[in-house]
Amino acid sequence: ILNALKDKNPFAMIFVLTGEPTMTELSPFMDRGAVDFFDKSKLDLKGIIKAVHSAFSKQDKWRATFNHFDRTHF
Repeated sequence: ILNALKDKNPFAMIFVLTGEPTMTELSPFMDRGAVDFFDKSKLDLKGIIKAVHSAFSKQDKWRATFNHFDRTHF
């Protein structure tokens, strides 16, 4: 599913909700472009809001850079 979402929108912010927060479980998701992950057993609303806000900020910067590059180089 993650690959299909990224193919459709490369700027999509994908978060993983997991009960198994080990590198073995998370690595494939992070390698394919997931922004962050949340452990089901330790959900924290403030942490989620902070992570989403940070992701939106990064997305805005990437989008602005991409749009500038697209207009000036093609």
